[in-house]
Amino acid sequence: VNVTRNNWQDGENEANSFSVDGFIGSLASITSQAENSFIYNIITNNIIDPLWAEQTQFLLGGNSNNGNWGWSTEEQFEYANWSYGEPNNGNTETALTMWGASSTHPDRIPGMWNNTTSSFGLYSVVEWGDVNFTPSPVPPVTTVPEPVTIFLFSLGLVGVGIRTSLKI
Repeated sequence: VNVTRNNWQDGENEANSFSVDGFIGSLASITSQAENSFIYNIITNNIIDPLWAEQTQFLLGGNSNNGNWGWSTEEQFEYANWSYGEPNNGNTETALTMWGASSTHPDRIPGMWNNTTSSFGLYSVVEWGDVNFTPSPVPPVTTVPEPVTIFLFSLGLVGVGIRTSLKI
């Protein structure tokens, strides 16, 4: 999370001025639910500066050109996590933000997205390097039948057995 409050363009320019191991920064693009959750958790669990977690919204790398949303990293804008009623206000709200944990309005669900005017000064989320996010593998879920399922299956087998013995 960038510690300077910027409008969208200044946030992107400042992100571009940061370099880590030769990778140029950019406002973050989000291409999956896993990546959305990862970024939201960084924002809300920031141990460096707890004030970041108290912000209402954070700039991301999404912007709109005549209602067509795209990422500043030029990745495909295929995943979206808009809050209820968003995006709205067409050409006047062209910057994409994520609602922070301190969002209290019922339509402003933390971790979901909002479009806002690109001139608001907000903290921003910056990414570097490999833009293809690969979340940690999730262990397979083992399903265990409920006792009722086992009972009904057993009852069915008994019924088949009785029916078979009556035919003999």
